[in-house]
Amino acid sequence: MKRRIITTLFLVICVLLTTFFSCIKEDRQENSSSEESSSNNSEQTSSEDPSSSEEISDEISNEETSNDNLSITDIKDFDKLGLYYGKEDLSYLLIKAFLDKDTTELEKLCDLEKGVFDAYKSLEIGEYTITKGEYEIITFKFEIISSGLDTMPVGEYTFIPQITGGFTANVNIPETPIEKDISRYINMLGIDVINYDEVNDQYKNQYLISVYEYLVINGPLTLEQIQNYALKLFGIKDFQPDGLGDYIDGLYYILGHGGSYTFYDIVSEIKENEMTKVTVQYYADSAKTIKSHTYIYELKEIEGRWAFLSSTKTIEAPYKIMRYSN
Repeated sequence: MKRRIITTLFLVICVLLTTFFSCIKEDRQENSSSEESSSNNSEQTSSEDPSSSEEISDEISNEETSNDNLSITDIKDFDKLGLYYGKEDLSYLLIKAFLDKDTTELEKLCDLEKGVFDAYKSLEIGEYTITKGEYEIITFKFEIISSGLDTMPVGEYTFIPQITGGFTANVNIPETPIEKDISRYINMLGIDVINYDEVNDQYKNQYLISVYEYLVINGPLTLEQIQNYALKLFGIKDFQPDGLGDYIDGLYYILGHGGSYTFYDIVSEIKENEMTKVTVQYYADSAKTIKSHTYIYELKEIEGRWAFLSSTKTIEAPYKIMRYSN
């Protein structure tokens, strides 16, 4: 009797196990079939609509750039731009000081002498927009509806706050040979034209380095070419460039390093016989809104380069010329 009961139980268990595993197998087959069907549908959709992947890519791209090109029209909403430092960011401090006509604070932020921005107090600002663009670059567009400053008459302006302090409005891009040589001379050798014989002994080595860099900035030169230009452009005899730059296969090259940048505009060029007189307006700020000194340079073209013969300060301004080095 016991044996029959045990045998019966055993058979029941076997039937149940068989049914169980059979169900699992069917489920797996159904799932597999469903996955294959889904895969086929996906492939079919992809083949029927090739733009689907592009749409997804565009959606992702839009999400990634959603924080770019955000704009506000009220400085109080600056935090909405999502900058890391928020209202402690230098761009906020510069724009707020400008809008508030807090010229003392603006001069401090720009590291400029006291009184440089006094003329800003005459400006009446209308509507403005502050935009955060790519790489968190802030652009400040504003309208001047009343002005007592000749460099900023009524109109629309665009300033870009700089991490070095101050605004940048427009940057000189020298195009003609004379414009390029003026830019190089001013930024490499200085504002005033000085002959080598007039240079203080302690600065002569630096002066020679600047002359060398000015000569080879256009491209590598031979020793003969360098000495020829040094004599004709600067009046320096037997110029020795050894140790002033790189020397490779008979050619002298400029060494890569930082430089200086001066804020100015070329006002006019007047040719008189073999001489060309160039008037340069310098500025006391990086946005070129406050005038500094005015100079006239006398130049002469020699073998495709310009020799600086003299410089004359024609207008003395109360504020020094803005220039910085990096």
